[in-house]
Amino acid sequence: MGCLKLTYQTTEPPMKVVYRAEEPDKKSVQRFLSTDPLASEFPSWSPYNFVLGNPIRLIDPDGRAPVPPDDHYVNNDGSLQTVETNDNFDRFYVQDNNSETGYRLAGLLNKNNAGLVQFPASGTGFSQYGTSDAGGISTSPAETVGQGDHYLQPETAAALFGLVNKLNADYGFNIGLGDMSSSNGSDPWQPGFEHHAGHGHLGKRSGQDVDFRYLNTDGVSFQSSNAFNSNSFSSLNNQRVYDAAATFGFTKNYQGTSGSLTGVTKVGGHNDHGHLGLQHKSLNWKYVSTAPTRQTGNGLNFNLFGR
Repeated sequence: MGCLKLTYQTTEPPMKVVYRAEEPDKKSVQRFLSTDPLASEFPSWSPYNFVLGNPIRLIDPDGRAPVPPDDHYVNNDGSLQTVETNDNFDRFYVQDNNSETGYRLAGLLNKNNAGLVQFPASGTGFSQYGTSDAGGISTSPAETVGQGDHYLQPETAAALFGLVNKLNADYGFNIGLGDMSSSNGSDPWQPGFEHHAGHGHLGKRSGQDVDFRYLNTDGVSFQSSNAFNSNSFSSLNNQRVYDAAATFGFTKNYQGTSGSLTGVTKVGGHNDHGHLGLQHKSLNWKYVSTAPTRQTGNGLNFNLFGR
């Protein structure tokens, strides 16, 4: 009958899993250093989760928030459906009742290394105002700022496409859009100008906030140092913007201190422009395996675009 000789190693193994306070120079593996800085945006999920527990469909290139894949279909009721595709860009479809498919393509945008897309400078129902910030190294506050100021998370871009589409279809509005985030998700900024807070500073709320100029009585954005005191300002039209925005998940919204719009927080520095902030808890968003279907006149459903 054979025998088995057991030996054991007394030296420390080359890789350790358990971190010991008395050995700070030795790294542990697979441990969280902190909770998710955007945990408040996902209240139903543990602050230690990764990509909402769905690594098959989602990625998280910068550790801030999961990036949804590829084709986004936005309905006028504010609901958003996302379909995974095998390409390297995102398509954004908005509801169009005059289209045979029920949707029209509003944008085809590439994700950058930060998982953000650059929102177009113009399109149906919207345009861009202001110059594009150059970015650089900001010292007050300290932050490395990416180029540009029109970058959003894909789901924010989808919600914004849906919002401007509905406002244009229902009321004929043409809204001027301003600062969003820079290309790396930070607040937009360039040397010689004041650092714009609240649009992604140090990784907080990157690509989730949008500035816009208030609307006049014709439903067109206009420039004024205090729009609320201008005869051109339309309380009705601007209330419609904020009310519709909430339907699309924009519920962290601000108006200037001179404003009196209902359900919108007053803050300083916003008498010349409004602010729309997306909150994931307010976004009616789900993943689907195929593109949405539309009910035809003969009672049959068909799949859009053959996908």
